[in-house]
Amino acid sequence: MIIVSSQSRSAEISPTSPASSSGPVKSIEITTGPSVGTYFDHVVVILMENEGVHDICNDSPPPCLTTEAPYMAGLANNYTIGSQYLSLITTSQPNYVALISGSTRGCTSSGCPVITAPNLVDRFEAAGLSWKGYFENMTVAPGSCNGGFNSPAPYNQVHNPFIPFRDITNNTSRCNKIIDANPNSCGSSTDCVLVNDLNNATASAPNFMWLTPNDCDNMRGSSVCTGGCGVVNGTCIPTGNAYLSRLVPLILKSRTFTTARSALFITFD
Repeated sequence: MIIVSSQSRSAEISPTSPASSSGPVKSIEITTGPSVGTYFDHVVVILMENEGVHDICNDSPPPCLTTEAPYMAGLANNYTIGSQYLSLITTSQPNYVALISGSTRGCTSSGCPVITAPNLVDRFEAAGLSWKGYFENMTVAPGSCNGGFNSPAPYNQVHNPFIPFRDITNNTSRCNKIIDANPNSCGSSTDCVLVNDLNNATASAPNFMWLTPNDCDNMRGSSVCTGGCGVVNGTCIPTGNAYLSRLVPLILKSRTFTTARSALFITFD
């Protein structure tokens, strides 16, 4: 897990927080907003696929040493790594579900049941914090989560942790917060919907922003990353590294990251 953070001069980071480990933290002034957190006001999580720390760093970092993912290595070395982050099971969906609910909730390699358990969305809304989920190539009508179940590749429904939860999929307001990250209107821009939200001058970005790249960008695996995207077998890590090298600078230069206490977590299932 690579952690990149910005922090106001008046903010404090908990001694037990992953962001308190070694690595530079920017000192900036915070702007006012409708909702604030205890340590960060905005958190962006990017979920990549299947690669372990040795796949990315070729060693036990720090330092992160790699030839396939030099941009990610630079982030790891210039900021910090959460080295104790481990998966719960060797298949995607249970890990994704656990990330927003603290448990695999009965999900297995065969899929998930309909889940009625509490989740981060419940916690955020109860605390007055905003959230949004961004999914590359997810086709969904406004107010309907149905597209989360049946959108075609390179979107992958098992990489969407929100849709197994009944109190999300049965709630139109919540469904409106699960959106396509890169619609055709983005053109050549990378995930412009998320980037535009981070740069919105009239409304605060959501406090919690989850991004799932598609199976072309997420380093999923050498036999899968071809996926009709023109990615050559065996180049999933370099392709995902190039994707992050385009996206992450846009995030770090955004209004949200340069004017507020914000953190970016890049991790794998």
